Amino acid sequence: MSDSEIITGKFSVSDMEDGQRLDKYLTNVLGFLSRQKLQKALKQGTVRVNNKPVKKSYKLKANDIVEVEIPVIKESRPDLVPEDIPIEVIYEDPHLVVINKPPRLVVHPAPGHWSGTLVNALLYKYGNLEAGESERPGIVHRLDKDTSGLMVVALTEQALVGLATQLAQRSVKRRYKALVWGTPQPPQGSINVPIGRDPSHRERFTVIPSGKEAITHYKVLGPINKYWSLIECRLETGRTHQIRVHMRHIGHPIFGDPVYGGAKLKNIPLKLQDKVKEVLTTLGRQALHAYHLSFQHPVTNRQMSFEIPLYSDIQDAIDKLKKISV
Repeated sequence: MSDSEIITGKFSVSDMEDGQRLDKYLTNVLGFLSRQKLQKALKQGTVRVNNKPVKKSYKLKANDIVEVEIPVIKESRPDLVPEDIPIEVIYEDPHLVVINKPPRLVVHPAPGHWSGTLVNALLYKYGNLEAGESERPGIVHRLDKDTSGLMVVALTEQALVGLATQLAQRSVKRRYKALVWGTPQPPQGSINVPIGRDPSHRERFTVIPSGKEAITHYKVLGPINKYWSLIECRLETGRTHQIRVHMRHIGHPIFGDPVYGGAKLKNIPLKLQDKVKEVLTTLGRQALHAYHLSFQHPVTNRQMSFEIPLYSDIQDAIDKLKKISV
């Protein structure tokens, strides 16, 4: 098997991950790969700790070095129907495409969303995608349904493996802009608390000691007025709902987020509530937008960097909130 068909990664175990089982650790840092693929890699000895093969139950120690070489093997995929769904292409070449995902578009088919997804749109535009397996051809990272912004999608197997490897090594840079309630203090900082499924509500995620390592760096870009601010968030890890959970955790949920408290009026004077409710209703989603994406091209090795403006509905919400007299 050639190098282009192997996902490689080298990781240093943090103090927070001390004592964690190797198989759980791999699930955390290589979440874009299936559990079956990770289990197979462990059985085949392509995962090493401190340059030695170990069992999946091995308890890691802080500063251990974990190295992986995981083959990518194509699997049969369910029938996916191409659909003529408009997508905004920011960049494309024979190997990959960068898009501006609109809100309310699910990234890939799953129970409850077998059609009308980004994957269906990509199949219509680019034909039978070579890259990937199962129901997620070409997909190496995701955005929530109601989060807009930049995504890179692989069109070839070589690009898929190269991008997945960069994600595993945390060299893909992703930055978001979000409209949040209040103004975080300090105005610049890091949130480093683990995230896992909420035991009381399986559809949500929450800060929980047994969760996966999650690190978000934030910076206040400016207040909208005394009730809201625009912030930038930079991801060091990529957990499900990470920014949304972290911002709620520090008391500044994302405006319009119905799952994590951002759609509730917070200390808004009664005389202004109808105007704010109107903005919330018109927006109809969390005001979160992936505005920056950078990575090394997996085939040409050229450094790629993209930035796009806020999605129009978020900008409209900001403009309306600025006009609300406080």
